[in-house]
This record gives sequence, C-alpha cells and structure tokens, in this order.
Amino acid sequence: MITLAMVQLVVTASLAYFLYDASKKYVAKPQEGSELRLPSFTDDELTVMKYVLQNNGQAAQANIGKDLNIPKASLSRMIKRLMENGLITVEKRGRYNYVMITNKEYVEKIIKSSSIDEAKQ
Repeated sequence: MITLAMVQLVVTASLAYFLYDASKKYVAKPQEGSELRLPSFTDDELTVMKYVLQNNGQAAQANIGKDLNIPKASLSRMIKRLMENGLITVEKRGRYNYVMITNKEYVEKIIKSSSIDEAKQ
C-alpha cells in the first residue's frame, strides 16, 4: 500500500515538473559587451516575415500561404519556429489565424541583414 502511494507521488511530481518545465520560454540574451548575433532563418521564413511586415505587421495565415504559395503544413512549422524565437504571435479570430509581428524594428533588422531575394516576393 505504501509503495503504491510512493509511486503515485513520484509520478505526480514528475508530471508537475514536466508541465512546469515545458511552459518556460528560453530566450537567449546576449552578454553585455558582446556582439548581438541574429538567429539564422530560411529564405521562406524571411519571406513570411517580410510579407507580414508589408501588410502593416499582421496578416491572415491562410493569405500568407496562398499568396506565397507555401503549403499549410510547411507554413505552420515556419510560424511555430518564428513564434519560438519571439518574432511573431498568432491570434485566432473566428475561423482564421492572424500572424502579427511582435517587434517590427528587430524583424526589419533581420530582413535587412539577410540575403533574401527581392524577386522572390
């Protein structure tokens, strides 16, 4: 009886720790005096960020995929990665997801420092 209670306690504690740890957002912060290193992004991710910027910092996810000819699954993965990097947020409005830039200046800096083709847009 006591061993069953101990197993339940260990499982509960492990689950609670896992859920707590999964909710943390790990954001790399540059050390003072060090050069700010921009994360690397694929050309498609840069194109998505540029598209959203050109649409006043927000766009429907469906429109992004349609206008840029990106499959839904690929776009979802890109958006998830950009969200993990803190560059965009996604808000559900009715049946549509709207993608919004969180920090326009930072995203513009990333796009300017990249070698994205102007012809791709």
